This record gives sequence, structure tokens and C-alpha cells, in this order.
Amino acid sequence: MAIQTRYNGNSAGIVNVDRSLGGTLNGVPAPVAKIISTGIGKHISAIKITGADFTGELGVGGAVEAILRTVQIKGTTIAYQVDTTQLSLIVEATGWGVTNPATGAVVTSADADLEAAIVALGNRAADANIPVTAYDFTAVTVLSTGGIKLA
Repeated sequence: MAIQTRYNGNSAGIVNVDRSLGGTLNGVPAPVAKIISTGIGKHISAIKITGADFTGELGVGGAVEAILRTVQIKGTTIAYQVDTTQLSLIVEATGWGVTNPATGAVVTSADADLEAAIVALGNRAADANIPVTAYDFTAVTVLSTGGIKLA
């Protein structure tokens, strides 16, 4: 692979094209740690969903599929990671959140809007016809203010 010398520029966002490091991210003040997307056409968000047991829930009809289908109503899932009690997502250009069309003010944050949609799925009792365990979404928490942190 050829090595190319960079003569100018830095790793910050592109002025007047990309997002700045000040302001808000998903309705939350975020002066630093915004995700700068260089290889995808739209801005991405990282979402952490906790409060459910995802052990053995990767099958058809399982908890992970139910949440992914819900997220994809208003966004595109780029990648996800499943841990025992956490589902981490990277999504592109989501429409989660509610703003006042007249003022542009955030009425419901993206996190609260998505959390309400997942909680509305409720719980599912064990079913012999579905080869996965039951799930309960009545107490999930959705958080996207932490960015991408792999620790």
C-alpha cells in the first residue's frame, strides 16, 4: 500500500459541511466527543440499550431482532454489538426524537422517543413455537450521549 503525505488538514470536522464540536447532540449539550463520520454520507449516532437480558436472544423472533426492527422504523442500523445486558448500536441519520415544527425546539429527545417505542413492545412470555426465551422490555434504558467508547 502506498504511503501518501498529507500537506494540510486535520482530523476535525469539515467547516460549514460537517458538525462542529460545540452545540448539542441529540438534544443534549455536547461540547466534545461528537462522532465525526468520514466514510458514511450521513451523521451517525451510537446508542446503548440496557435493562434487558440479551443472553441467547440472537435468534429469529428474539429480543435483539425486536429491538433492531423498532430502531429501523426511523433509522438505519450500520452495526450492532450484543452483550449479556447491553445492546450497542451504530445508526445512520435517525429520525428518533420530536421537535416543535414552529420553533425547532426539542420536545422529546431521541433517546426518550426510542426508549418509549422499545418499552411499548412490553414483554413476551415464553412460547414453545419460538425457540428463544421470553423477554421483558418494560424497564429498558436508551442512552446515546456517550458516543463510541469501547471500554
